[in-house]
Amino acid sequence: MRTKQILFLIFLLALLLRVGFIIFYDHGKMLKNQLYAADETSYDQVAVNLLNGKGFVTGDGLYARRGPIYPLFLAVIYCFWGHSYVAVRFIQSVIEAFTCIIVYLVAKELLGNKTGLASAFICALYYPFIQQSAYILTEVLFNLLLTMSLYFLLRYYNKRKILSALFPASLIFGLASLCRESVLYFPLGIFLWLVHINRNKIRIGLTGVAIFMLGICLSVGPWTLRNYSIYKAFIPLTVSGGHALYYGNNSKATGGTLGWNRLEKDSFLPQDLGYPVYSLEADRKLFKLASGYIKQHPARFFLLGIRKTINMWRPFYADAHLLNKIVMGFQQIPLMLFAVLGILVNLTKNRKNEGLWLVYFLILYYIAIHAVTIGEIRYRYPIMPYLIIFSAIGINHLLESKKQDVQSL
Repeated sequence: MRTKQILFLIFLLALLLRVGFIIFYDHGKMLKNQLYAADETSYDQVAVNLLNGKGFVTGDGLYARRGPIYPLFLAVIYCFWGHSYVAVRFIQSVIEAFTCIIVYLVAKELLGNKTGLASAFICALYYPFIQQSAYILTEVLFNLLLTMSLYFLLRYYNKRKILSALFPASLIFGLASLCRESVLYFPLGIFLWLVHINRNKIRIGLTGVAIFMLGICLSVGPWTLRNYSIYKAFIPLTVSGGHALYYGNNSKATGGTLGWNRLEKDSFLPQDLGYPVYSLEADRKLFKLASGYIKQHPARFFLLGIRKTINMWRPFYADAHLLNKIVMGFQQIPLMLFAVLGILVNLTKNRKNEGLWLVYFLILYYIAIHAVTIGEIRYRYPIMPYLIIFSAIGINHLLESKKQDVQSL
């Protein structure tokens, strides 16, 4: 069977599983025009306000609470299908299935066609990816954009084409950052990587950095200028950095339950905050308070980071249904073990493949950024496609070793 036919079947499998989840999960719960996750409301509010001509603003009058890409995505769907969360869920199912194909392209650029097909197949079956299509959250669109950007970066690594690979990578990365601000600092690693892979041609490496910066500025710049016109302050993406840092680093934070503490996250905000929650002034004050707490309690900051990392990588949510726990545990634990094996195999056999180092850095970056701020299971989803690629390598390594053992008998 040809690769294109296999990919079509993988896409079809992924789509059927995701659509099936929407239709059958919890007696058709996702076919109701209701929201089920806390953050869904604010994205929906911005999309509705945008359609009503009020701009990118929440119901609380916050103009930079969320990035613009996902609310714009919702607004386009609402424009054609009405205020339908069900329509969003089905469209996200298609996007999620397509992301499996992009994962194939990433893995193929890194390690060849066989690894690409195996990675796409595992992504199609990975339960959290099936599940996340049903929620009105940024994960589905963000994962697509981030994976596409990484694909073009790897195309640049293999082909060294700036206009057809590096420039699209930068534009798409900018859109990804406008979807979720967690990748704000990752370009620093990309710049170092671009210089490193062109270390024998420094001018070309610096040109690559300049091109990537240009692409980000073209995609993110208009939003940043818009924020400046409203707040009279430099806000590249959203007003949320101080909140995220404070939620993960204060006297009541545990790094465990819910990723920040045992209470609702707003219940332990300072009583004398003095500003509306998620205002620019509040964000700056919370950033200052969190930074001061980290300086005064470095040992606890380190301990919280460990707890948040554990919380981010535990197999399933503590309050999940038993069947959900079984499915997620059955998948997540073996996948992580195979991924570790795959990374070790690549570190020994593919040291010269510098495309892999960009993937390693992305994984480490995500672990670090959430160890500092907030750690929660869904925050690992953006890097799971790459760990799945490594798990495919680990599985293949075990199969090859077993085959060699049988042949030697």
